[in-house]
Amino acid sequence: MLRLSALVKMIIITIASLFSFAAFAAQGGSANEIRIGQIVSLTGPAAPFGIPERDTVKYQVEQANKDGGIDGHKIVLFVEDDQSNPTVAAKAARELIVEKKVNVIIGPTTGTMSFAVGPIAARYKIPFLVPQGTATVTNRDTGFYDWIFRVSITDKIAVADAINYMKENDYKRVGLFFQQDAYGKAAAKLFRELADEHHSIDIVAEASAQLSASNLSVQATKLLTANPDVIFVQSDSVSAGAAILRAFYQKNSTVPVVVSAGMGMQAFINAAGPAAEGVVSIGSIGWDKPTPEQARFIQGYGQPKGFSEALAGTGFLAVQGAVKNIKGEITGSSIRDALEQLCHFPTLIGSDGCYSPSDHDGDMHGVNLKVVDGKWVTIGNK
Repeated sequence: MLRLSALVKMIIITIASLFSFAAFAAQGGSANEIRIGQIVSLTGPAAPFGIPERDTVKYQVEQANKDGGIDGHKIVLFVEDDQSNPTVAAKAARELIVEKKVNVIIGPTTGTMSFAVGPIAARYKIPFLVPQGTATVTNRDTGFYDWIFRVSITDKIAVADAINYMKENDYKRVGLFFQQDAYGKAAAKLFRELADEHHSIDIVAEASAQLSASNLSVQATKLLTANPDVIFVQSDSVSAGAAILRAFYQKNSTVPVVVSAGMGMQAFINAAGPAAEGVVSIGSIGWDKPTPEQARFIQGYGQPKGFSEALAGTGFLAVQGAVKNIKGEITGSSIRDALEQLCHFPTLIGSDGCYSPSDHDGDMHGVNLKVVDGKWVTIGNK
């Protein structure tokens, strides 16, 4: 009777497994697949970042599949447009996880979208790798810390680097401009805190604007009237970032301008025109002096136009590195666990990445860039 009972149990387990596999296959899946979801802003204000993110990961997936996938696993990529809207981002996350059965998500593009996606990813135990610097998305009190991993230079590092740059150049009076979203507000708060710690830095005026703003003459006047030594622009919006630079230029300002890494892309220079000349970007991605990993990417993909390619591309490299270290079944949980142990993995940012249970930011560092003759040129390390 005991032997018969054990045999019956084995049969039931086998049948259940077969049904489970059949259901998965019916949804387009395979036991030998890695299903990657990507949430990107293909429309809306964040589209200049989201479009190259999509193109980069698509290229990497195609190349990896030509080489046999990741450890023999074919990669299937599903892309969703969040339309630069958190409600749409949340819907996209549910669709990718529940309907497409993805194992991991690369994205979304911005910090505001990450706060919408985070609770859903945590509920379904799916890790997501975010290509943005918004400092607060990896805070431990979000409720989704265990499932979020950054594939960018965190503003905790970039803002500190900006403060150090100002001290090195004896800039004491600072005008602060930031965009009105999670990315801009969090970085502005951090800048204030660090400025207070460094008593030689005094914020003499502040101004802000929506991401889609195009006329910022009032904000520019407020900042320039305070007679700053330098103006710090914390933005990753091409529209707002270029608009504030054009407003300074129209007022014949000669005040030096330092921008966040979010502006380190050709689209910003194109939009700002001559107003961008001489601007410095702190902790950004330099492509003019590529690392070996960046050079290999450029050879196949072509010349990137900003930092988005580096961030999304690093997301794929992190997934690739994690999967190679998994001995058993590929699941969201196993990828998450492998990511937490992934250290000294190659990135497209310029430095190796390193995660741990206590650090999901990856310890990635960028370089400083300057606009010279309409192009970003590397001027030094952090």
